[in-house]
Amino acid sequence: MSVELISVLVAMAAIGVALAGLILTTNRGLRQDLARMEKRLDGRIDSLDGRIDTLESRIDEFQARIDRQIAALRERMAHLEGLLKGLREAIIRRSIAS
Repeated sequence: MSVELISVLVAMAAIGVALAGLILTTNRGLRQDLARMEKRLDGRIDSLDGRIDTLESRIDEFQARIDRQIAALRERMAHLEGLLKGLREAIIRRSIAS
């Protein structure tokens, strides 16, 4: 082998080692960035879980209040229907008696 061929092979090997080091360093940095992002997202998801639970409880309270109001409206409507029925009967009796 000639000296020129050996120097080219050594240069190529050095470039290969340098590229491998650069790739590994970049890959490690990306993994660290992903790990930090995962921790941040886990924290945000945990805080969202609490907010979702709060929202669900508020929706349940709102639904219960609506159910109570609908029940009260049904009672009032039944009372009014009874009054109207009695008024109708009174008017019919008057017209029959007249």
